[in-house]
Amino acid sequence: MKADLIDWLAHTGSWAWHAAAALLVFINAGAGLAVLATRSLSLVDRWTPRWLAANVAVLGFGLGTPLLTWALRLGLAALPTFGTTLTVPK
Repeated sequence: MKADLIDWLAHTGSWAWHAAAALLVFINAGAGLAVLATRSLSLVDRWTPRWLAANVAVLGFGLGTPLLTWALRLGLAALPTFGTTLTVPK
């Protein structure tokens, strides 16, 4: 059970990292294409705070989740294994 939980945490951290990387590429490519397509400075002025907030949120998710799952895995690995029984030969 403990090994399954540690494995799940590892996969969750990895998934969060990869999802955040994909979202950053998508958000920034979309913003870049919108600016290139419209060539509007007012669009840049209007959307820069939202774009920056989205980038910060995705970075927080992409860096924070793997860090949290790493810390939880470290803590779980330090705990003794429960649920095992000692078998004595007869």
